[in-house]
Amino acid sequence: MTKPKISRIVLHKFRISGMHDSSDVARVRRGLGAIPDVTIVNANLRKMQVEVIATNVIEVTQLRSALAESNCTLSDLTVSARAASQGLRNDEPEEA
Repeated sequence: MTKPKISRIVLHKFRISGMHDSSDVARVRRGLGAIPDVTIVNANLRKMQVEVIATNVIEVTQLRSALAESNCTLSDLTVSARAASQGLRNDEPEEA
């Protein structure tokens, strides 16, 4: 009997400065979305906040460098790499 594979979800949530309009939001999403293991990027212009959901921990330096072209910067990392693997399962058998 094979055990189900546990998927890991890591949430990075932070405030961002320099995001002024929808084109900035698009550049932030595109830049952060290009990071390997990033699955979802939510950018909120009104709250000046970004959430990055990934399958592994993303280093802050990698997040910052991904924002270089957008002229936006991380201003406050409010949640750093909170893993929420419990309850998230992929029931496909592991390969031997």
